[in-house]
Parts: sequence; C-alpha cells; structure tokens
Amino acid sequence: MLRRRIHPEGGLTAAQIDVLSLLDDLGRARVTELAERRSCSQPAMSRLVERLVGDGLVVRRVDHEDRRSAHVELTAEGRRLLESARARSADLIAELIATLTPTERGALAAALPVLDRILEADRATGGRR
Repeated sequence: MLRRRIHPEGGLTAAQIDVLSLLDDLGRARVTELAERRSCSQPAMSRLVERLVGDGLVVRRVDHEDRRSAHVELTAEGRRLLESARARSADLIAELIATLTPTERGALAAALPVLDRILEADRATGGRR
C-alpha cells in the first residue's frame, strides 16, 4: 500500500501528518478549528493532539487574548518529522512516475493544472464543502 511506504510502521500516521501539515499552513490553531477543518469530532481531535503533544511534535500555548483557550503549534521536532515525511512522499512519487511510459507521463503532466485548481478550491474553503 502506498500510504505504508510513505509512512512506515513506527512512523507518523496519515492523520498525524495531516494535522502537522495543517498546523504548518496555519502557524497555530485551536483544537476546535483543527477538528472543523478535518471534519472530525472535537474529542477525536483532542486525543490526536494530546498524542502529538506527548510525542513532542506540537505544543499547546495559552491564548494571551483569551486565557481560557489555547492554541496548538508545531515544535521544531514536529516540523522536522513533517519535512521528512514530505521528502519521503516526494521521493516515492518521483520513483513511481519514473515507471510510467512517456505517454502516461504526458497525460499526468496535462492533468496537473486541473488538480492544482481542485486543491486551490479546497484550500479556499478550508477543506469544507
């Protein structure tokens, strides 16, 4: 399975990488915002964030404007692991693309602008549709 090759056993799960990537994009976020953007329950996101905190990949910081709430941010280790996972993904994708025929690579290249447009639309809505 492709996902296992990108995220080998003992490494980060796809859900963990997804949250780290979202935090990398946002800079910081409340757990409720992370849950909303990933269409999951707040308790499920809280459990995922707690695991990331326990692993030293994210940190909770008190919101200085509203001391009752906190933001979650990447740690240096979280950023390092995210970059490593992204590099593995890029290497694997390049390896797989190299196995395609020239015609298949051309078809893939022609599809990239459409895929970019789809991803941009998803980013613009915060992943909510």
